[in-house]
Amino acid sequence: MERVLGYRPDELLGRSAIDLVHPDDARAVARMIDARRDVPRATASLEFRFRHRDGSWRILEAIGRNLLDDPTVGGIVVNSRDITERRRAEEAVRNILESIGEGFVAIDRQERFTYVNRRAEQLLRRRRGELLGRNVWEAFPEAVGSAFFRECRRAMDEQAAVRFEEFYAPLDAWFEVRAYPSPDGLSAYFDDVGERRRADERLRQAEKLTTLGSLISGVAHELNNPLTVVTGFAHLLAGAPDVPERVKRRLGQINVQAERAAKIVKNLLTFARQQPPEQRPVRLPELVDQALDLLAYQLGVNTIQVRRDFPAGVVELAADPDQLLQVLLNLLQNALHAMAGIARERVVSVRIAPAGGRVRLEVEDTGPGIPAAILDRIFDPFFTTKPPGQGTGLGLSICYGIVKAHGGDIAVENVPGGGARFVVDLPIGVLPAVPPRPAAPAVAQGPATDRARILVVDDEPEILSLLSEVLESSGHRVSTAANGRTALERIARGEVYDLVLLDVKMPEIDGRTVFEELERDHPELARRVIFSTGDVISDDTREFIQASGRPAVMKPFVSDDIERVLRTTLANLH
Repeated sequence: MERVLGYRPDELLGRSAIDLVHPDDARAVARMIDARRDVPRATASLEFRFRHRDGSWRILEAIGRNLLDDPTVGGIVVNSRDITERRRAEEAVRNILESIGEGFVAIDRQERFTYVNRRAEQLLRRRRGELLGRNVWEAFPEAVGSAFFRECRRAMDEQAAVRFEEFYAPLDAWFEVRAYPSPDGLSAYFDDVGERRRADERLRQAEKLTTLGSLISGVAHELNNPLTVVTGFAHLLAGAPDVPERVKRRLGQINVQAERAAKIVKNLLTFARQQPPEQRPVRLPELVDQALDLLAYQLGVNTIQVRRDFPAGVVELAADPDQLLQVLLNLLQNALHAMAGIARERVVSVRIAPAGGRVRLEVEDTGPGIPAAILDRIFDPFFTTKPPGQGTGLGLSICYGIVKAHGGDIAVENVPGGGARFVVDLPIGVLPAVPPRPAAPAVAQGPATDRARILVVDDEPEILSLLSEVLESSGHRVSTAANGRTALERIARGEVYDLVLLDVKMPEIDGRTVFEELERDHPELARRVIFSTGDVISDDTREFIQASGRPAVMKPFVSDDIERVLRTTLANLH
């Protein structure tokens, strides 16, 4: 007693022990003694604070036994030990666990909660009083069989630390868990890493789109050449007077499918386009109304209600209205498809909420939602849940690229109770200035062009053949060159041309080099150049054509496209 509490035995003999117990603990100690006073040999354990001789309070862990009926003892025997330092250490650890930014729980060998910190309460959305002493899997039955269940049991069985990430659907949260076993049970630290995963996914998506955009640019350029040949010759044949009606119908089918392929290529190019959006004032509520008007018939026949939640004031931002309209139409059409065939009420809700220099646009449906397993892939190019032939898987990728180009973010989440919600976050402020596109030259109206001497330069033999036939059928005199070198040689020999139809991308000497040499040596002929290109995405190509001031025809083209640009160019030369 003297070593632990500083009292000599003679200082305590005859004194009431209760007098030295902390006032806040005295009643509990007295109750414990009273409850066992009449029960011979009864034992009890208790923690309480006891006054040290120096006046401080020490925490004692005591075990008492009723030996009042023992003639030798005739009293209650209490064995105690000082656990003050242990409790202080535990309190220090507890303070640390309560202050950390991660959730922390401790469970015993029976998988019951023995400790839950404040952050864990927030993450699990449960009060610690509901959890302490309760079996983990009874408290969270949906986790049975999941990685939480398997990995925690493995940690205790193998006495090995584990680390893993897992999505817990009831809380709609991704958790990173680090669990450390001990002979007494398991200690686990965990946190919601959903935002980090979303940031990683945005970075991964941006890198993927950048890489894929470069690939698509080249692929689309190569596809445009054969598409030009298919559509061009199909149009020529269909216009011939001696073609049987049955063959014309087949040619019509070829045209339809070729145009479908051309549309896919156009979508690919839109997806991969890198130039910044145009900057014009856009009133977002009016743009949403425009998109809903365009889909009014489809929404009506599918009995889909539309709910608008727009702010009272004007919401205006600097953006490209055509691109934003494309995003809105895509998101609304996705909502329409998601609700097809469902029995419950079909509603698409559009909300606009400006806040802090940005505006949040939400498009929400009452469909079945998006399976958690594919949420991370929803913006991947070519990923689609639609049946074959009903989607290219580019729509949401294009939306992603457009929103990013506007300095915004786009995300998707499931709505509790069913449905999906797409969230677009855009800056309201002014976008970086973009040089205005040069106005397209006015198209001259009137009869077909006069006969002209035309040099056609293209490295694709089939396109040379197509253009020769198209132009000669209109009465023009046509010369061809399969590369830039041959074209320059013809011009150097003194051959005279009214127009030069020049492909931009060719091996060895390309269209740019040919044009630059014409500007230097034959400036009058350089004024007569019309570019043709299937590389409509490259910043380099686009800037070169704009800087040249010359017209261009984009592949795939048909005879009408060629005739129109020829007429305009010749008219502007006179």
